[in-house]
Amino acid sequence: MEADGPSKDPHLLCLGNADNGFNRLNRMMVETWVAGIVELAKVARKYPQSTYAGVTQCLQSEWQYVCRVDPGVGSLLKPVEDALVSSFLPALFDFKQDQKISDSFRELLGNAVKQGGLVAIRNPTVGASRLH
Repeated sequence: MEADGPSKDPHLLCLGNADNGFNRLNRMMVETWVAGIVELAKVARKYPQSTYAGVTQCLQSEWQYVCRVDPGVGSLLKPVEDALVSSFLPALFDFKQDQKISDSFRELLGNAVKQGGLVAIRNPTVGASRLH
């Protein structure tokens, strides 16, 4: 039986070249999170509470953990924020197709409820450096 090397196992990518390994692993995770956000957006209009829980309790926790481990991951999370703003949040709030999430509304959505926010779906690119 042949053992998988670091190039085949995504959990071991960081064992070789630290920068290259972390970046490759993080890019793979970002692609997974974006796909998850897009899939949740498809059902968010019908099941808003379940999809909200999926994003905040699962996906957001995963990318916040990566932010705590890797200090330079913030710039790689831009596609996650783009997916939240372009597909998930409009579906969650039942926006019409031509309606967009404004920057001020997005900032409000990112605040914790204790800080006057609505849903605490934080912007991953902004909070990444703070979490490390």
